[in-house]
Amino acid sequence: MSAGAAAALEPSGSSPADRKSPSRRLWMFPLALMGISLLPFCFRAEAPRIFGGINDFLSFYTGARLAGSPEQFNAEAYIREQIRATRWSSPAEIFIRLPVFAMLLRPLGKMEYLRAYYLWQTMSLGAFAAFSMVWPFRDRALLMLAACWSFPLFACLAGGQDIAFALLFLAIAWRLAPSRALAAGAVLALVALKFHLFLLVPVFLIAQRRWRMLAGASLTGGAILAACFAAAGAHWVPRYARFVLQGQTSANVRIMPNLHGLLDGLPHALAWEIASAVVVAIAVGWIARHTSFSVGLSVALVGSLLTSQHAWAADVLLLLPALLTLAVEVPRPPLRVLCVLLLSPLPFLVRPVVPLAAPVPLLLAALMVALAVSVAPFPRTERWRSAHAAAG
Repeated sequence: MSAGAAAALEPSGSSPADRKSPSRRLWMFPLALMGISLLPFCFRAEAPRIFGGINDFLSFYTGARLAGSPEQFNAEAYIREQIRATRWSSPAEIFIRLPVFAMLLRPLGKMEYLRAYYLWQTMSLGAFAAFSMVWPFRDRALLMLAACWSFPLFACLAGGQDIAFALLFLAIAWRLAPSRALAAGAVLALVALKFHLFLLVPVFLIAQRRWRMLAGASLTGGAILAACFAAAGAHWVPRYARFVLQGQTSANVRIMPNLHGLLDGLPHALAWEIASAVVVAIAVGWIARHTSFSVGLSVALVGSLLTSQHAWAADVLLLLPALLTLAVEVPRPPLRVLCVLLLSPLPFLVRPVVPLAAPVPLLLAALMVALAVSVAPFPRTERWRSAHAAAG
């Protein structure tokens, strides 16, 4: 194997210059403990609801119970099941994932609610632990430090969310990509669990001409769609679309970490959002065309979150590997400052009350601009060329 090909298989963030002896990383341990100790206080007011399972898991549980039934797209049926399970209900807690994923959760729907909830939380933590072991980033100390200070990770657990599973699928695909592109694409398509957060990933794959990954993703995507028809019937698509667009799932839009939340309240907000999303998509394709696999995928993840229509603080957990990759692999101090700010809890503690004031999407937009400015002199390294040739 040539030196260039060996470098192509080297995980991101693992260059000799980035590796530190364990003794020089001891300072991270007390800092990580500080994060674990302080961040739970951000959620202390919600503690009774968190421990009682009164959060987004209720939508997964009721979705599992209604999966495959004539009422799976009936909001009133969700209210009935919520009251049966918890004596509490919310019109916003409906299952908006694809029908096949509700079928996979049916074993949880047959359990007593709190038992299913704590099993779910255990599985979510397990998925994040698996991500931290599978993702090809050898600076584990830095990864663990970032995790301990990750507001989105704590928000994921507090909300009973499923984002850790999508993060695990992403990590597996990331690891397989250099040597097994078809399999990587097949696994990557499993992020259809939250497909609206990955809309620009195909742009990245096309820009880097990763046709084998696209082929693998298409195969898995086709299988998922076929399973949806088998689970929900031949006419599930219009019923599903009406169900998720009925206006009950997007309260407090302005706190969303995307363009939709950032521009909410402006005159002609939809037109501004569409125009901005087109610019972001073009930027993702252009940056991806001139950078490595890891940097290109990271940019696609940032752009996908920005252009999503429905996202919350927990969903920013998907950017944990992207932000670490960009901070390590792009040698630009302003860009690293932006990554550190987004990895910290600070921008998540501000609740905007006026348009154009949400810190998270503003920082993400600034990050996209910094990447676009940096991409012209960014070298097409031998590692990128070797990986690109192997994947094409």
